[in-house]
Formats: sequence, structure tokens, C-alpha cells
Amino acid sequence: MSSIDIVRAFYEDLGRGDVPAAMGLLASEIECGAVRWFIGERAVVFLTTDRRRWIFLGAVVLAFVTLIAYRLWRRHRFGCAQTATVENIGQDS
Repeated sequence: MSSIDIVRAFYEDLGRGDVPAAMGLLASEIECGAVRWFIGERAVVFLTTDRRRWIFLGAVVLAFVTLIAYRLWRRHRFGCAQTATVENIGQDS
């Protein structure tokens, strides 16, 4: 779908009053644009040919977000690493 077709479909959806469809179109194009910008055109082709690949990408993103959330939770609960403690552990061995 070309850029002109996307804009045309967006405004047609808005003209019909179908805001969720317009926002869905916009969101999917933002996702594809972000993948194209950060990874490249071949990644967009790779992800659009099979829906299972989107599931894989979603699982990877979920794992990354879970890891970051866990690390932030640990830092919030236990605080920053104490430099003196780290140095003492290093000197004992």
C-alpha cells in the first residue's frame, strides 16, 4: 500500500466516523515505519509475510519489557548498589 493510499484510507475512515479503524491503520503504519527505520526494509517484508512472526516479535518485546521491569523493581526495592560493598567483595577474593 503506497503512502497516498494509506492517507486516503485514513481520511475515508475518519469521514465515515470510524475512528477506531483510522487509529488502527495509523498504529500499524507507525509500527511498520519504526521497524523499517530501525531495522530495515527486509525486516518489514519478513514480518508481513507471516503472522506467526508478529507473535515471535511480540514475545521478544514482552521478554525485554519484563526484564527491564524486573530490574527497575529490584532497584526500587533494594536501592542502588553500594560501592563500598562491591569493593569489599572484590578485595576479599
